[in-house]
Amino acid sequence: MKRLMSILLCACACASAATAGGSVREDWIQAYDASTRAWRTLSRGALTPALKLTWDSTTSTISAASGVRFEVSGLRDRQMYWCDEFMEYPAVLASTVVTKAYWSGAGTNGTQTVTAGANGLMVLATSGTASSSSSLSFRAANFPLANAPVLETMFKVNGVTTTEVKVGWYQDADDYCYVEFDTTDSATKIYVRHCKNGGSEVSVDSGVTMSAGTYYTVRFELLADGGYKAYINGVLVRQAAAGSLTSNSLVPYFSINNKTTAVDRQLTIDYVKLWQNR
Repeated sequence: MKRLMSILLCACACASAATAGGSVREDWIQAYDASTRAWRTLSRGALTPALKLTWDSTTSTISAASGVRFEVSGLRDRQMYWCDEFMEYPAVLASTVVTKAYWSGAGTNGTQTVTAGANGLMVLATSGTASSSSSLSFRAANFPLANAPVLETMFKVNGVTTTEVKVGWYQDADDYCYVEFDTTDSATKIYVRHCKNGGSEVSVDSGVTMSAGTYYTVRFELLADGGYKAYINGVLVRQAAAGSLTSNSLVPYFSINNKTTAVDRQLTIDYVKLWQNR
């Protein structure tokens, strides 16, 4: 439902006490006080100018200018919202969700399993065979940049040695935008990476350390101009310039592998949230 919200604090002029000469004083106004739900007579000199705020949905910013009224314009909800808490009953619907409904599982020797847990969990496991992997991608590429799509998810890993983890947006090896933890690059750091049209990969250290068994919340906000913002645990860790992305076929993506070590690496996903403008 489209919403254009306009909040207006207005003052209505009213007649006030007349002077001895019969003229009407114009320095008093009648104003409604929302806190007391009553009308009050105020002197104009007692009024404090408020702020006029304008929301820009493209840049996710609010601009303000002083004025005598408070107004928010151009504000609307993101109108498509989807969330997966992975609460399907494992023995009945879990395999259908991965293979036929929302998600597509892949990998070498790996599995994608809905398990019991707080509000439901999706676990990607590599198995204990060396050079194994498991991945999960959203089946429908319905997230054009023009709609400013947002992905938010919470996940954890069971080990931080000999592993590689990717969480974010992905089309193929030529177009992607995700956070990555790769022990080949760093034993502790999470990086934010993107690639456009098979060009050179851009990689930025997020400054966040990956720890085994700790949940991380990651949010990617893709912008209509091809830029994006990446957040980890609510903190902005990367803001990419316009034109960093061009693909309209990016989908939510998760993957984990165990490199060449025979160890079962697991990526546990608590939830996935998606929203965008129409």
